Amino acid sequence: MKNKMVFLMLFIISVLVAGCIGDSTENSKQQTELSGVLKLDGSTTVYPIAKTASEEFMKLHPAVTIDVQQSSTGEGLVKFLAGETDISDATRAPKDNEYAEAKQKGMKLHMIVISNDAVGVIVHPSNPLSDLTTAQLKAIYFDGTVTDWSQITNGTKKGKIKIYNTDPKISGTAELFNTKIAGSADKQYVAGTTIIHPTPLMIPTIRMILTVSHIPL
Repeated sequence: MKNKMVFLMLFIISVLVAGCIGDSTENSKQQTELSGVLKLDGSTTVYPIAKTASEEFMKLHPAVTIDVQQSSTGEGLVKFLAGETDISDATRAPKDNEYAEAKQKGMKLHMIVISNDAVGVIVHPSNPLSDLTTAQLKAIYFDGTVTDWSQITNGTKKGKIKIYNTDPKISGTAELFNTKIAGSADKQYVAGTTIIHPTPLMIPTIRMILTVSHIPL
């Protein structure tokens, strides 16, 4: 595990240094040539960053192979704790039970924050709604007190609100949404909420965007 942490630090530092002092690349190669295979998996949010960074790193170190995959924060941590990956991309900190499992296996988890992200709520392009408050989102997703568009559009749109989200048990994004809006990651959505799951060919975020964009809610 110690080696994994050191490699991660070298990985990030090398990318940053390459961006600042590109002329020293050859000197760096002469001093040390890294090799080996590194496996990453986890959050679909982090994936584009990890993929780009890995490609730049492999250009500097051709003897290194970095395999970057995407699933979800929860699934990525499961694979990491099972020893299937070297780095887990996540949009949240590990939970107490994940820390406990790591400790039981003699693993010391080490987090490095690489970016801050925002969570967006989308509606169909034809929807006249221009904004939503956190109170309205809570009323829609968790309290069930807002069920019709007329309640939040001053009557400019009518009809039952169809609710979609990803599974907070595996999605760090959905877990963050629940925590910020409802005050608890374990808070249940109202009855009738459609949970978008990943498929072998499509991550849930893309599936949700396509679903909402094709159905005038």
